[in-house]
Amino acid sequence: MTTQTIRFYHQGSVREVAGVPATRTVLQHLREDLRCAGTKEGCAEGDCGACTVVIGELDAHGELTLKAVNACIQFLPTL
Repeated sequence: MTTQTIRFYHQGSVREVAGVPATRTVLQHLREDLRCAGTKEGCAEGDCGACTVVIGELDAHGELTLKAVNACIQFLPTL
């Protein structure tokens, strides 16, 4: 199963990802595809926080909201 195109802002540019399996995690994408080795994998269960990243989203009013998520359990297609 694949998903639609995902568009997000990362390190100063807009990135597009298409054809990503529904089970691909943000951590896998960051480390394997984008070669961002600063994001670590610890427990791979979302408990230790080693993989924590900040995700921002524009709300209905155009305001940016930020939240911390565990990249090891956040699926890339949910962005």
